[in-house]
Amino acid sequence: MQVHAKHYLMLLFLAAIWGSSFPFLKIALESYSPILTVAMRLTLSAIAMSLFIWAFKLRIPAKLKVWKHYAVVAVIGNIVPFFLITWGEQYIDAALASVLMGLIPLATLIFAHYLTDDEKMSLNKLLGVVLGGGGVVVLIGVDALQGFGAHILAQLAVIFAACCYGLSAVYARRSKITQYHPLANAAGILICSAVFSLPIALLVDDVSTFTFNVRSLSALLVLALACTCFAYFLLYNLLAQVGATFTSFNNYLVPVFGMIISVILLGEPINSSTYTALTLIFIGLLLSQKKSKRLSLMSR
Repeated sequence: MQVHAKHYLMLLFLAAIWGSSFPFLKIALESYSPILTVAMRLTLSAIAMSLFIWAFKLRIPAKLKVWKHYAVVAVIGNIVPFFLITWGEQYIDAALASVLMGLIPLATLIFAHYLTDDEKMSLNKLLGVVLGGGGVVVLIGVDALQGFGAHILAQLAVIFAACCYGLSAVYARRSKITQYHPLANAAGILICSAVFSLPIALLVDDVSTFTFNVRSLSALLVLALACTCFAYFLLYNLLAQVGATFTSFNNYLVPVFGMIISVILLGEPINSSTYTALTLIFIGLLLSQKKSKRLSLMSR
């Protein structure tokens, strides 16, 4: 798979979109519980993506086999990690959670090695992932690791969520759903996600306390349309064109853009470590794309 300049731009754009989701998520949580926020975000996204499909006169594959794959990706790539992260962050700091989520590219690399034929692990890929992970630690600060070991179940929940994200990206390629239009894939997966998550939210949450807060609902719309619908369009384009390992590097860039956006919107000072972190992440990204020998110890 050949990586071109447009793929780097798409990766940056995807990371920027997801990096901007944090302030909007915070606004949504002012009025709604985490579980209801997740369910409403996925449901609004599913409705919006279905309208896009209709507007562009596209078709979601009708085969039952394809919908089974959509359901699997919805569960391991949306429902399970969303709820695990929501639960885990009640007990651990967001900084530590961000570092633990940095395991996504490593998990993706390992899953891709064993479950695909064209994304085998190599020394350059492994070094690239390690450098990128180091960039995240530099960005967030080594102090974030001080809480590691406390609230072990919460930390394991976030780690498992990271593994779920890695597995879902590889599964999407292995199942060959990437052969279909990215909008169709996004719609199918979001519809399954909404069907699964909304009943759970309605059962767990007290919906009688729901209020129509314009500020929070506006934030939810941004999360649904930009941070989910458009982001998923980019995500499944990248998965189809350059594979899961390259695409997973957006997880290293998300906290970088989150910090940059905070500087722009909130006027927060930018730390010199941000530049160091960004340099490490980009070196890791470029290194991971250079061809090298496969790691024989990791071969099937």
